[in-house]
Amino acid sequence: AVCYVDGAIALWDVAKGTALASVPSGCKEAYSVDWNPSGDVLATSGRGGKVVLWSSKLDKLKELDAGDW
Repeated sequence: AVCYVDGAIALWDVAKGTALASVPSGCKEAYSVDWNPSGDVLATSGRGGKVVLWSSKLDKLKELDAGDW
């Protein structure tokens, strides 16, 4: 998983070097992505948005309030 300063997040197949999926994160700029230990939930955060939990297929699971950065 990667995040971009335009607010998008994406999943990549690293072995093939191809993007699998990309969605807007809901942030003005996305700054961080991290998987849970089992690899089935992705957390994202960034400027001007919420912390968002995503499924491994980038379906939005939950939004959590975040402070202003």
